[in-house]
Amino acid sequence: MAANFRLFMRQTWALTKKTLLIAVVRNWFSTILRALIIPIAFLVLLLEIQKLILRNGGYGIGSPAPVQSLAHAIPSSKKLVFVQPSGLGSDVARVVEQISSSLEGKQLVYLTDPNDLLTTCRQSLHGDSNCFAAVQFNDSPLSSSGNSKGIWSYTIHADNAENGFNFHVGQHNNDQDTIFLPLQVAIENAMTNSSIIPNTYMFTTITQAQEEINSREQYQQLVISTYSVAFFVSMLSPVYHVVSMITADRESGMTQLIDAMGSSSPARILSYVLAFDVLYLPCWVIFGFRK
Repeated sequence: MAANFRLFMRQTWALTKKTLLIAVVRNWFSTILRALIIPIAFLVLLLEIQKLILRNGGYGIGSPAPVQSLAHAIPSSKKLVFVQPSGLGSDVARVVEQISSSLEGKQLVYLTDPNDLLTTCRQSLHGDSNCFAAVQFNDSPLSSSGNSKGIWSYTIHADNAENGFNFHVGQHNNDQDTIFLPLQVAIENAMTNSSIIPNTYMFTTITQAQEEINSREQYQQLVISTYSVAFFVSMLSPVYHVVSMITADRESGMTQLIDAMGSSSPARILSYVLAFDVLYLPCWVIFGFRK
């Protein structure tokens, strides 16, 4: 009985070393990729999803601050476009001239056709262009076109990337503070011959504490609905690795040769289990610390 057990252990150890030599020595790169890099990268991605879905905006009530000047807001590399369609009154030209006079050294573009914005401010796939913004005047008190209502009407255009999604109530660096408000204040002051600089502050309907609770609930719902499948997928790599190794041994005739030399099937099967436990042990240890 003892002799049979020692023989079984010797066979198991010899076959385990054989599997380790094939996996670690002959195929070291693919083994490191399968047993270490890909599983750890997948786990890190799963654990970092929470940070990706959490919004970084600070919620609550901010502090008031004056709207920055348009000249300070426009970068030297960006263009400000004025669109003045035909039929508008002379008061539009006066407003544009008054705004332009305070923007010396800036890139100013004047258009008469709104369709030219598509080429003047051509956007990339990321939704940004070389334009700071564009102002399209639609109507004014002195306009005499058939559709004129005798009131000021204008539209501010900006890049699709400037969507205002990122914000922080304590910081005045969002899209509204750096693009829309400076331009709107400059236009309104030019229309009314005023120099008033208003103060603005941001506030949200919920507090930061409530936002953290909402985000935590969303993440928990995500874990419940999808993470079981995701963690199952993370275990497919060792399963596929073991199956491919066993299949390769059978296809090459190694399994038949080992059996013909007197090895037992339990020893061969146990050797695969031990070998792949050793191969994936560093990954599992890192999993434990990372979680």
